[in-house]
Amino acid sequence: MVISLYWAALAAGIDTAQARTMTFVALITANAVLILSSRSLLPGPWRALRGGNRATCWVLAGTLLALVVVTWVPAVAQVFAFAPLAWGYWLTAFGIGAASFIVFESVKWRGSRGMP
Repeated sequence: MVISLYWAALAAGIDTAQARTMTFVALITANAVLILSSRSLLPGPWRALRGGNRATCWVLAGTLLALVVVTWVPAVAQVFAFAPLAWGYWLTAFGIGAASFIVFESVKWRGSRGMP
């Protein structure tokens, strides 16, 4: 999903640095939702989202804060060769990363049913 975003962004004529930034946002978001999905071995989004602990909340909040800093603070973004994104691009990348939650939960669902 993430690499597809990069290629689609380039194909749409988006600048390489912006495509890189979008891909990074999607990758970090996907990893954050993987943390949520991994909290329960049983499938179901309600299991992953309920009853969080403080460590999970702090990790996710810190991840989001670091993601915002690294993509929106020019001096930090320059270190990573990122380019500023319009809100629409940022939200698109975030949404694609968050959509990977569905993939992770589908894998758990199939595994719980004994499907290959």
